Amino acid sequence: YKTCQSVFPDSLNINAPRRTIRVLESLGANLEAPDTVCVGIPFDLIAHPTKLVPGFGWKFGDTTATKQTLYPDTIENYKYNFVGTYSVKMYPISAGTLCTDTATKNITVTDVKADFDMDQSELPLIKFTNKSIGAVRYLWNFGHLSSGPKNFSTLEHPTHSFVGDSGSFVVCLFAFNAQDCWDSICKRTLPAELRIVMPNVFTPDD
Repeated sequence: YKTCQSVFPDSLNINAPRRTIRVLESLGANLEAPDTVCVGIPFDLIAHPTKLVPGFGWKFGDTTATKQTLYPDTIENYKYNFVGTYSVKMYPISAGTLCTDTATKNITVTDVKADFDMDQSELPLIKFTNKSIGAVRYLWNFGHLSSGPKNFSTLEHPTHSFVGDSGSFVVCLFAFNAQDCWDSICKRTLPAELRIVMPNVFTPDD
């Protein structure tokens, strides 16, 4: 292939052909969205065109097909079902020959999974092993209301004594990640028997 280069218009050649270039108006676009969202939790994408437009086109960066919405609906509610980073694109739908801008926003989707095991070999004392994934802070509810403030804990691997009460209890763990996404799980303990400690006193005969 042959190529050529030239400067237009060519000021050195007065007989060079002249061309008229028409510069079209450009329609700007801005997109407002969070930097980080949680898996499965809806959030808002807000379109901000620089001028009044008939509608908007949306590309969410996942397997969802391109979507179009009509003005004045400038808010698109969306959610992601998988962890990852997605590039969202929004472009105003132009009327006539307007050139349109495309606004892009990268959104990171995070998740957290709550889980725990219970060691009930020393009832009424139970030891809890936290098996949560992606969590940085925790809230435990031992379901033992009669224990007062001790019914709750923010430790990663707490212990709790159910002494004084019989029956079983529902223990719930709430796990949060750095972006405050959260998950919870509840498990029922084995029946905790009431243990009465008898004093071991020996009085010898006189």
